[in-house]
Amino acid sequence: MGYYDQPSATDLIVTFVCHNEACQHENVETDAQALDNVIWATCEKCGEQSDWDVPEYEHCYCGDYCRC
Repeated sequence: MGYYDQPSATDLIVTFVCHNEACQHENVETDAQALDNVIWATCEKCGEQSDWDVPEYEHCYCGDYCRC
């Protein structure tokens, strides 16, 4: 059995409201990326990038010795 190497980034689909106060567009099911416990997504309307700190985010949910 080998060890699981956590990926440096994970692709996600998120729903969010654009952080740009002038835009405030609601993005529904938009592609995003998680990197180093931060989720990054780009607003589909104005192109502004939004980010969120997610310290509890883990790439692997099946323990230290994963077989995902």
